[in-house]
This record gives sequence, C-alpha cells and structure tokens, in this order.
Amino acid sequence: MSETPLLVEVGDGVARVTLNRPEVRKEAASMVPEMEYGAALRYLREMITLVALSDDAREGIAAFFEKRAPRWTGR
Repeated sequence: MSETPLLVEVGDGVARVTLNRPEVRKEAASMVPEMEYGAALRYLREMITLVALSDDAREGIAAFFEKRAPRWTGR
C-alpha cells in the first residue's frame, strides 16, 4: 500500500482521524443493501443516537469533564 492507512490532522484543539483504506470501503459498501439517501441518513442518525445514549458514552463524557479515568461497563 503506497499511502498510510491512518491520516491524522490536528488544528484548533481538534484532531481528525481518517481511516484511509478505499479498497475496504468498496468491499464494505457491497455488504449493505442499497438505500435511498434519506433512509440512509435516518439509519445513521439512529445508530449515532444509540451510541451517544449508551452508558459508556455518558460515562466517557462525564469522566472527561470531571478529569478522571472512565469506568467502562461495556454497555
């Protein structure tokens, strides 16, 4: 592989990490059914909401603001 599989950009206190593996993206795209754009957005929004509302997500956010190590539960 000629390019690095992980790209990291840091600026203004924000780090953006990009998985740079287009060959895998083409493969992954073939594994999911074709979706209409609006349906795909709704599905993505639902998945993000589920993750954001998880116990571990809340614990991670609380730990960040309380400047402590998170106590993960796996939920």
